[in-house]
Amino acid sequence: MFEELTEIEKEIMFMLMRGQNFKGISEWLCIDYKDYIKSKRSLFKKLNISRITQLLPIAIKSGMTFDEL
Repeated sequence: MFEELTEIEKEIMFMLMRGQNFKGISEWLCIDYKDYIKSKRSLFKKLNISRITQLLPIAIKSGMTFDEL
């Protein structure tokens, strides 16, 4: 499931699960709002989710540990 994600999508996913907001994510990844929204939409579409709160259960089901977050 996570294999099809781009590196930016993975970074956004991990940062969202850590509670980061757009400002923190965009500064860390050096991307603007448009690129953030585009990558977040792509991430949500690939994972077939509509809310940030759905990320953690998917990560746990795929075998990720809390150390990886």
